[in-house]
Amino acid sequence: QIWRINTPLYGEADAGRIWYKTIVKFLIEERKFTQSKYDPCLFWKVLSDGSRFYIVLYVDDGYSADNGNKESDEELAAINSRFKIDIKYASFFLGNNILCHSTSRVTLTSRAYIERIADKYLRKPLADYPLFDTPCEKNLVKHYEEAAAARRDGGASVYPVQL
Repeated sequence: QIWRINTPLYGEADAGRIWYKTIVKFLIEERKFTQSKYDPCLFWKVLSDGSRFYIVLYVDDGYSADNGNKESDEELAAINSRFKIDIKYASFFLGNNILCHSTSRVTLTSRAYIERIADKYLRKPLADYPLFDTPCEKNLVKHYEEAAAARRDGGASVYPVQL
């Protein structure tokens, strides 16, 4: 027996592309969103009160931003009724940690990525290393410049620095 599947299975090579084309068609044709000419992952819609509802999609990850009004909630509900999406407050998106401080202040970091790389390559746990403010303390810049000068002047290696 031979079975033919009319829709792609999750994990197939073209499943992501077919999903993307499906949701783009829904957002543009049915929900009247505008797709960015510069970034095809960005969509927006001007709501009746003049505010904008933004959606960023990358394969099967999505992020939305709005002013929290009822019309924005209705847009999410329409997407959910069609595609059964998980709607939750953002904390992680495309490798970035997201911390929403308020409706007007958001912090994006790569903390999870940095910690994963540190665990893989550092000799001791990340917490055992000293913290530096950004921009860094003045003595760190001084030590860096001294080390760079020593290397330029023919030093075979950079000498250890006490911080």
